[in-house]
Amino acid sequence: MRRAANAAGLLAMALSSCAPAMVEATGELVELPEGAIVRKDLYEYATVLKYRVIQTHRGALPHETVLVAHYNPHKPRGEAADEWVTDVGGNVKAFVPGERHRMVLEPDAERRFEGGIVNLYYEEPGDIYWAVRTDYAD
Repeated sequence: MRRAANAAGLLAMALSSCAPAMVEATGELVELPEGAIVRKDLYEYATVLKYRVIQTHRGALPHETVLVAHYNPHKPRGEAADEWVTDVGGNVKAFVPGERHRMVLEPDAERRFEGGIVNLYYEEPGDIYWAVRTDYAD
C-alpha cells in the first residue's frame, strides 16, 4: 500500500512540474488594431492584443510589453467561455485602449488553444500568453 501511495505522489509531482506556470500581471492595453476583434458567427477564435506591463503579481514576464490571446474577444469576459473553452472569464466587458486589466496568463497560447488565432503582431518577437482571467484593475 505504501509503495502505491509513493508512486501516486511521484506521478502527481511529475505532472504538476509539466503544467505551465501561470503568471498574474496588470497591464495597460496599448491599442486595438483594426480587424483584431470582429463578430464571427461561423467559428470561435482568439485574438492577440498588446499590453504594457505595469506590475507582475505572480511569476515573471520577460519584457515590458506582452502579447495576450483572448478567446471570444467580442464577448464580455464573463460570457466568453463555451463548450470548447470552459476556463476563461473575468469582469472586463469590452477591450478599450488605455484601460488597465489584471490578468491571469498561461504561457504558450498556441499550445493552449488549437483553434483560429488572429495575430496582427505576427512580426513581433516574443511569446503569446493565453488569458485565463481578465478583470479591470483597481
